Amino acid sequence: MGGLMSIKLKSNARTFACVLAISALIMGGRPASAQDAAAKSAEAQGGLEEIVVTAQRREQSAKDVPISLQVIGADSLSRNVVVDTRDLAAITPTVNYQNGASVVNSSFSLRGVSSAATASGFQPSTGLVIDGVSIYSQGEFISRLGDVERIEVLNGPQGTLFGKNSTAGVINIVTKQPSNKFEAEVESFVTNDHETYTRGMINVPLTDVVRIRVNTFYQDQQPLFTNLSGEPAPLGQRAYGVNAKLAVDFSSAITFTLDGTFAHTNSSANQDAPIGAPVIGALQQAITGIGYGRGITTVNQNTPAQDIFESKRLSGTLIWKASDSLSLTSITSTSGYHDDFDLDIDLTPAGGSVGRGETLPNSAYPIQYFSTFGTVGHLPTTTEYWSEEARANYDSGPFNTVVGVYYQNARIHTSVNQPLGLDGAFVGATPGQLYITDSEVTQAKISDKTAAVFGDITYALTSQFKAFGGVRFTHETYDLNYARVD
Repeated sequence: MGGLMSIKLKSNARTFACVLAISALIMGGRPASAQDAAAKSAEAQGGLEEIVVTAQRREQSAKDVPISLQVIGADSLSRNVVVDTRDLAAITPTVNYQNGASVVNSSFSLRGVSSAATASGFQPSTGLVIDGVSIYSQGEFISRLGDVERIEVLNGPQGTLFGKNSTAGVINIVTKQPSNKFEAEVESFVTNDHETYTRGMINVPLTDVVRIRVNTFYQDQQPLFTNLSGEPAPLGQRAYGVNAKLAVDFSSAITFTLDGTFAHTNSSANQDAPIGAPVIGALQQAITGIGYGRGITTVNQNTPAQDIFESKRLSGTLIWKASDSLSLTSITSTSGYHDDFDLDIDLTPAGGSVGRGETLPNSAYPIQYFSTFGTVGHLPTTTEYWSEEARANYDSGPFNTVVGVYYQNARIHTSVNQPLGLDGAFVGATPGQLYITDSEVTQAKISDKTAAVFGDITYALTSQFKAFGGVRFTHETYDLNYARVD
């Protein structure tokens, strides 16, 4: 048994975190991996270890990829205590993350280029690919990074090989695959702002040709704000999930991997908190009984600050190395994503719920939010999609070519029910009289079908110069059914 215990200190502009990481690797006679051997060989020759990437949809040395590329390895992720994709912005200069009221209207950008997405149904201009599967909706971009082999940040347009939603670039995540040795690992950390995070992994070779790898995680961030009303407060999060992979070698040339992922998060990390404003700030203070401004971490809001999102994904990857020069890959995936969030628009205890009435009658606050469900549930979004990608890679002599086909079928259903109470002065009526507006449900259904063929070829003119080019043809059918009654 080999063991490692380390204490790390993480510092940023907001907090100091004391990290306790405990990991154990259990195996019988650990053989040197291919990467270990490559590293030793490179060290003996006085050179650098070769980094293999899949930035062009086939395995290549990073030095042979003719695009702007940054590779982040597992050691770097662990050293910087990177928990999910949002943390990449802290360690990667080209990656930025923009918060929204919910994860469905948050966005990633590369080199400052992003989609101005303020609602569900938008596909971002920065693509996210996990183990060859292109992720559809922006809410799913919040992905855990617990058992990652490497992350490839591809800057600049990547539409030829990665499709329509990669005009700014691609974040390509490659996770660790089941291996032929027994492994187990547990990692945990705590911070001084009441956050705990624990991740566990176990890898078991069931037979000589079948192996399984399972990862789990649990995260609990206590809200950094206190809500006097007793409802959930802003800036907190509780999340858990599991990922399992089953790999089968049908022969020395054919491998199939079944990959399943489930993750659930209840977060108020993106919710609003008042900092004060002329007139409105004075009214809020009169109703809530607390002051506003920087440094104040107490709110008094009658609506819970919650963003509950859940993702499920099942994919199957078949790789056939037909010869030393030709390999074929097929990736079939089905995914489901659901997001439901609630927030207090007026940021006060004024307002009401169906069946309970007003919480503060005659409060004289001019704008009040009324929740039709009483708790979370007035802005739900459900996304379901499946995809198939098949490609062939031929690498022989001066030619290195990849060709493929891709199909994706997505369905999105979203609804909005956000009634407001407005003072009569806002609607040209008697001041002090409350009028309820926009109490009907708005619904939208989207169908998005995409089919594409693509190809890319690299030709070595000499040992130092290469010419490359590619083409992609995409046909997309996008249908929208929208209904709103005021």
